[in-house]
Amino acid sequence: SALQRKVDRRLQPVVAPEHLVADKAGGRAEQALGKGDLAAAISALKSLEGAPAEVAASWTAKAEARLKVDQTLDFILSKVTASAALDAEAAK
Repeated sequence: SALQRKVDRRLQPVVAPEHLVADKAGGRAEQALGKGDLAAAISALKSLEGAPAEVAASWTAKAEARLKVDQTLDFILSKVTASAALDAEAAK
């Protein structure tokens, strides 16, 4: 994936064990995104430490902001839908 390639390019100078952690976390994040699970992708990348965590920090922060927006929109839509249903009942 593009995310995995970006992480791989930035991690070239990083010592092998940290790179392996990034590969596993990146793979879990990619898999979660493929399933549409942004929260799980964020969680996978938050498991990183050191240089790999620094590489993923910007994307993770943006993803967390997006997740909050999505959750807020879901909440608003549920309230609007419930209100519309009540209005429809009252109009009967």
